[in-house]
Amino acid sequence: MAPPPEAGPLIVLIVAGLWSVTAACDKLGISAGPSLWAYCLAQRLYIGALCAAYLAAACPGAGRHVRSHWVLLMAVSILELGAVVFFLEAIDNLFVSYVVAIKRTNVLFSTVAGHLLFGEAVGRRIPYILLMLCGMLLIVMQPGHEGLHHNHRTKV
Repeated sequence: MAPPPEAGPLIVLIVAGLWSVTAACDKLGISAGPSLWAYCLAQRLYIGALCAAYLAAACPGAGRHVRSHWVLLMAVSILELGAVVFFLEAIDNLFVSYVVAIKRTNVLFSTVAGHLLFGEAVGRRIPYILLMLCGMLLIVMQPGHEGLHHNHRTKV
């Protein structure tokens, strides 16, 4: 009897698909909104309110834990906010498909961090990481295109 398939790879594929769709929605939101900052604020407030409501409903005692680790929570929140702002700025200035492809390079950084911080064995993953990076390069460096900076905002 074959072992049951792991759920992890399927979940990662679903998340990647959702990120791809939401990146296009982010581009629409930025284009329709008054500014990137207004869109970012609205997005973060909405997501924060939903997460706080879920946390309060699912784990009523979580507030004590959050209060006792507020410095760490703020540090992580600031880093995440910076990542979101840079991501939104990128999709405002580049094609969404390029930004999503380039964002996939995080697999390299995540793998290195997993090895350095948690001692994970990464040797057998290197060929797959290189394959993903080559795919990203094929998308971004397509022949005959004017370059990464050419999009709807560029004056030709």
